[in-house]
Amino acid sequence: MTLTEIKTSISNLSPEEQAELDLWWTEQEAVAQRRAAFESLRRDLIESYQDMESGRTRPWTPETVGEIRAAARKMSDG
Repeated sequence: MTLTEIKTSISNLSPEEQAELDLWWTEQEAVAQRRAAFESLRRDLIESYQDMESGRTRPWTPETVGEIRAAARKMSDG
């Protein structure tokens, strides 16, 4: 199916079908965002393990915890 055919098909949908398509699309975007966020966390975790295994560590401070919380808030806000 070409892009033109898809656009034509969408414009021929009933309002209920368009609403259903919009909901489906929104859900797909949310899934993609969650997948990207988890992949980012996974990369960070692997990097942390590699750092610890190689002896590259830094002491935890109250600022470190604050940085982690700020990063988590930023990721959850999207």
